[in-house]
Amino acid sequence: MATKTTWYCNTNATGSGDGTTPANGYTSLSLLEAAKQKDYVSADEQTDWICSGTTAQTTYTIVSGSTCDATRYIAIIGNRTSYIYDTTKFRIEYTSTCLTVTDLYVRVYNIQCKLTATGDSRAGIKFNPSTSTSVSYVEGCIVVGVLSSTARYNTGIVCNQVASGEHTLYCSNNVIYGFINSTYDAVGFSSSLGWNVYLYDNTFADNYYGIVVNSGACTAKGNISIATFDAFYGTFEAGSDYNVSSDGVATGGVHDRVSQTVTFQDAANRDYRLASNDAGAKGYGVDLDSDAYYPITVDIIGYTRPSSNIDIGAFQTQTADGTANLLYGLLEGQLLGGMIYV
Repeated sequence: MATKTTWYCNTNATGSGDGTTPANGYTSLSLLEAAKQKDYVSADEQTDWICSGTTAQTTYTIVSGSTCDATRYIAIIGNRTSYIYDTTKFRIEYTSTCLTVTDLYVRVYNIQCKLTATGDSRAGIKFNPSTSTSVSYVEGCIVVGVLSSTARYNTGIVCNQVASGEHTLYCSNNVIYGFINSTYDAVGFSSSLGWNVYLYDNTFADNYYGIVVNSGACTAKGNISIATFDAFYGTFEAGSDYNVSSDGVATGGVHDRVSQTVTFQDAANRDYRLASNDAGAKGYGVDLDSDAYYPITVDIIGYTRPSSNIDIGAFQTQTADGTANLLYGLLEGQLLGGMIYV
């Protein structure tokens, strides 16, 4: 079994900067990544990079230069605990692509990214692996677009086309919004050749295109997509179902709900939890905790999804007896040594 190591970045850290504790953390994810590039397979090591701090990181990060595999991977873990974009937690805010992943077998959890762009072809989170084979995850993230001037072809999360190899992305419980700039093309999520994507229980709101499958394979279940132009574009795999669209097209599943009006708690202030009186997505989801490919048991803030009355999208409406983990993905390593890092 691989040895687990943990390293920290903290944008407010004033200590030694060696990454051994939050107080001594690297002051950006970029610095941590540069310091910890290595062959994790040869070292038989799985590493968690824990990110915190109230000050935004205003530089981009590229994860490149390490060797990983399915059990000796890099997990990048943010400390977001809120249901909205939280300016008191770790976040990357940049004018070009915020986070690029070129290494194989990298997992991204709870990261917040804000792309403020006037130029073209940028992204909040971009997976751009080399050839070969990989399995990556992006879960519990909030990705925001602030686009202006003639900015076009910008994307919240994008899987770039790869020349060869088979790459799998598991993508769930994310909120992506603001990828819209008049009639200039912008997309919430996009995948392309060489990718096999499982897109489960995400909320895409206020985008020009919601979800675009240019080529490759994408199985979409339990997603809300509210878009000005196309909510779902492209061909989706058989088994895609239980999605909600704001126009007349979704994935072709028999339980898809098209041309829906989804009522959020406070969309004007980017609170995309479902309102109690929502009739578009609330209670129309599917139990994915036994899904053969990608079991999902919690929502974006750690609430356990029930076995019935399941909501579509990243948020599960809670009753008085609902339970929540303090941080999303508790089992993915955020509870470390009995302490929760916030």
